[in-house]
Amino acid sequence: MNQPPEYAMTPPQARAAPIRDCLADRAVELFMTGMNCQEAVMMTFEEVMGIGLMEDYESPFASRGGQADSSICGSLVGATSVLLAALAEGDDRSAHLTLELLRGFKEKYGTIACQNLTRTIKPSDYHAFCAQYVRSAVESLYGILERNFPDGPAQAEEKPDEE
Repeated sequence: MNQPPEYAMTPPQARAAPIRDCLADRAVELFMTGMNCQEAVMMTFEEVMGIGLMEDYESPFASRGGQADSSICGSLVGATSVLLAALAEGDDRSAHLTLELLRGFKEKYGTIACQNLTRTIKPSDYHAFCAQYVRSAVESLYGILERNFPDGPAQAEEKPDEE
């Protein structure tokens, strides 16, 4: 008698961890090979969700090599961009879910400000140090998406080009 694959017998929560980890690994890989933190998070989810976040994207960090002065951590900006793109227009949960993402990060690291997160590191250590924030933002975002979109995130309907 054939047994179902072990994966099929694993509870959904246990299967989610490897997917989450693969996404986090991909974002860190993109970050470590040249993308800034925001781009790495956005590109990772664009690849799996098929949302067009990167089409009109212009890096706010182009002249700073990825480091924001006193603004929100770019990993969180990227995760928030993905979250808002996943929600249908007018979805009442956008503020609540965005706050959940930001609060979770702040609880873990004590701040959401890039300047405070990177205050004690040398520029040469930036990527190695900030990879943890990229990973954390992806893992948190994945958890929010998984809990709130059991059938997959909503995609905004494409509007036909007006001629």
